Amino acid sequence: ACKKKETITPNAVASVSNLITIKGKASANTDLSNNSLELVPAGTKIVAYVPINDLRLTTDSSQINKFATFSTTVQSDGTYLITIGAPPKDVNVVLHYDDFVVDQIQPTGASPSSIRKTFRITTDSLVLVSGVTKVKDLIWQ
Repeated sequence: ACKKKETITPNAVASVSNLITIKGKASANTDLSNNSLELVPAGTKIVAYVPINDLRLTTDSSQINKFATFSTTVQSDGTYLITIGAPPKDVNVVLHYDDFVVDQIQPTGASPSSIRKTFRITTDSLVLVSGVTKVKDLIWQ
């Protein structure tokens, strides 16, 4: 069955009473010549998909298989923040992440010294409740 995606704002959901916050730091190993992770490029998009009925106190049969989207981008300091208005019950959240391409620096002395690489991260499924702040640090591979 197809799932229709709709973009709505928290104000469009009558039963909004509290917020779910998902935040963290986004990094990747773009430099293999050191032992640390680097920041994901600023502007990399993160999108949360939430069933519209999870944002309501009662199920609306016309909203089954419809999703609200909440998006953000990674900031220059590597952080991201998504807030979702939700009633006091379990809310299913599926996070999708953009890929990005950079020249990955190879270990010292390697030839070539860098390789063009696409970094990806697997979609995440979370069940959260309003009033919760979930810290989720992300590592692109």
